[in-house]
Amino acid sequence: MPGLTSAPRIETDRLILRSFRRDDFESCFALWSDPAVVRHIGNVPSTPEDAWQRMARNLGHWVLTGFGFWAIEDRATGRHIGDCGLFEGMRGFDERFDAGLEAGWALIPSMHGQGLAYEAVNAAISWFGWQRTGRPVVCMIEPDNAPSVRLAEKLGFVLFDRKPYRNAEALLFERP
Repeated sequence: MPGLTSAPRIETDRLILRSFRRDDFESCFALWSDPAVVRHIGNVPSTPEDAWQRMARNLGHWVLTGFGFWAIEDRATGRHIGDCGLFEGMRGFDERFDAGLEAGWALIPSMHGQGLAYEAVNAAISWFGWQRTGRPVVCMIEPDNAPSVRLAEKLGFVLFDRKPYRNAEALLFERP
C-alpha cells in the first residue's frame, strides 16, 4: 500500500477529509496550540515549529505507509476544523497494540459535541477497512478524556488494557 503521494479525498454529509495543504498552517497551529485540545494529548501546546512538523509528518505518513491523517474540512465553510486518521505510532506497548494501526482525532473546541468527530473517524476507518490489510485498528486515550472514550466505544472500540505512557496512564482500545 505505500506510495500514495497524498491522502485520498473523502466526503461525508458535513465534512471533507483531505490532504493537508500549506494554507492549513495557521488553523493547524491554532488547533494544536489550544490548551483545551492538547489537555488529553500530551498537555503541551504546539509551537509554530511543532505545528509545521506535524503537518509534514502527516503528509509523509501517506508516502511511507499508504495511510495517515487527513485534514478535516467543514463542507459548509471550507474551514479546516481538525485532523483524524490512522497511523503507525510505534509506541512500544506490546505486539497486540503495536501491530495495529492507531486511530487518532482532534477537533477545534467550537466543533465539539456535534457528532463531527464520529463522522470523520468513521469515514477514515471505513476507507481503511476497504483497503483490507487485515491489521486491527487500535487507539489510546487518557482515562479522564470521557468524550473520546465515549466516541471510541461508539465506533466499536473495546478496552483491552491500561499501560503507563509518558508519566500518565493510557487506556488501550481495539476495534474487533
